[in-house]
Amino acid sequence: METGQPRRGQTRDEKDRVRRSQSENRSGAGQGPAQRRTAGSHAAGTGTVWNRERHAAAERTPERRKPGSRSARVRDELRERKKRVLRQRLAVGAAAAAFLVIVYCMIAARYARVFLPNTYINGFEAGGFSAADTEALLRNSVEKYQLEVAFRGGKCEEIKGSDIDLTYVSSNEVSELLKAQNRMGWLFSLLGRKSSGHVKTSFRFDEDKLKHFLEALPEFDSGSVTKPRNARIVLMSDQTYRVADAVEGNEPDQDVIFRSVSDAISASESRLSLNNVSGAYKKPQVTAEDEDLKARAEDLNNYVSTVITLRYPDGTDTEIGRDRLVSWIGKDEDGNYAVDADTVYTAVYKIVKAAAEKFDHVQNTIDFQTTAEGTVNEFCSPYGYRIDKQGMTEKIYSDLYARKSGEIELENSVSDDMDPTFGGTYIEVDVTGQHLYYYRDGKLVLDSDVVTGLESDRDRLTPSGVFAVFAKKQDQTLGSLEITGYASHVDYWMPFYESYGMHDAGWRSSFGGDIYLTSGSHGCVNLPPDFAAELFEAIDNRTPVIVCRKGDNAAEGKTDGVAKFD
Repeated sequence: METGQPRRGQTRDEKDRVRRSQSENRSGAGQGPAQRRTAGSHAAGTGTVWNRERHAAAERTPERRKPGSRSARVRDELRERKKRVLRQRLAVGAAAAAFLVIVYCMIAARYARVFLPNTYINGFEAGGFSAADTEALLRNSVEKYQLEVAFRGGKCEEIKGSDIDLTYVSSNEVSELLKAQNRMGWLFSLLGRKSSGHVKTSFRFDEDKLKHFLEALPEFDSGSVTKPRNARIVLMSDQTYRVADAVEGNEPDQDVIFRSVSDAISASESRLSLNNVSGAYKKPQVTAEDEDLKARAEDLNNYVSTVITLRYPDGTDTEIGRDRLVSWIGKDEDGNYAVDADTVYTAVYKIVKAAAEKFDHVQNTIDFQTTAEGTVNEFCSPYGYRIDKQGMTEKIYSDLYARKSGEIELENSVSDDMDPTFGGTYIEVDVTGQHLYYYRDGKLVLDSDVVTGLESDRDRLTPSGVFAVFAKKQDQTLGSLEITGYASHVDYWMPFYESYGMHDAGWRSSFGGDIYLTSGSHGCVNLPPDFAAELFEAIDNRTPVIVCRKGDNAAEGKTDGVAKFD
């Protein structure tokens, strides 16, 4: 029997002492040796009973730690019980997880036949639909398909599938999309993740019918179309020019619109706004911001601001200003106002010509007092007053072209008058008398008989008229055997009109008389060699030469001369 445990038959006091002794033994087990001794000494005073109880408790303590004791078995049983509960819970969890995986996979396997939730094919929701159901949905949408086309200005036209023979074309694309979907992600799709696919060849339509349909729309009717118009130069009421804005118009580009509509149908769109389609409408090529156009308008304003005053010989004048200049401005091929050079030149020429008709008074004949034949009337260079129409026109036009304002006097282009005595210095060739006279300062200096052109041959006549020496040359060959049939060498050559002139004729033995009637020259005035030398030294360039015949009256057309004067 264990002494450390309360026994049956003990009194209550004895049992209490045993329990106190056990408690002290337990508390003393953690004390040091000195503490235990002090405690032991204190306990020794309590008597023999306490010592027995303490020793009995000390003897029982090792017995509690021994394997196989009742308390150890209890603890082992508790630990084993906990392990069994944990194993049971793990088994239940594993079974639940396996069940969930099986259920998830079974649900995923269902989506091998239908599309995942929130799946869209060609814009239509196909979640839960099989490939066949989806194709039926697409077929039904094609049969009911309509496209609204919004034109510029707010007008809308509707194209139905039946208008263009729109038909659904079954293909394997829907099935391929179904196979390609990630079935194991069905939960994410169910929770809201969206996926989409597009069947490119799901339908077809007749492109020719689409073209005919579009061409028949009123928006393509040329009668109702406003063509685009470029910015242009316009004339304002105050006779100034400015750039007018371009007009957009509403002329459609059929090719661009056809492609856009065709693409919209292919993409199953329900509405197409042509205002958002680049190039759907033809645009003006030139805008009001065009720098060249603005520069041309500015130049026109500078041009019509030019003022040229023409001064006439009688003291009057006329003005070429804004009113006239605006009336001379035309339009180019683009409809813009522009200065046309020919128009301006012609208008200016008309003004100058009108002035010439009013003020010109020109003579080209002169009365000349001959040495031996009396007074004759011969052709001469014009004199009096004559406006050079071409020259003045070009001057006025040049100033207008340069936008240069100012005054221009209409100048005389000929001599004011013709002196019938030529200042007293001249050469007179008397064809009738076959004699030449040279006067200087009114006095006869030289004279000689001559031979003029063959009078019987009109092609060889020496022309009558008033001329002037325009060259003095020596050692010349006149004519050409190949061209004229003769070639004559001369020492002194003094031409006065075209190929006609005066020269020495050493091949002749006599001069004067009637030689010119049967053996005259080819038109030149033949001189004796010595006289030719004297005359060559005596005269200057520009010395007047008057060739005359007795009875000449050029003013009445009575002359054998063939001189040509402007």
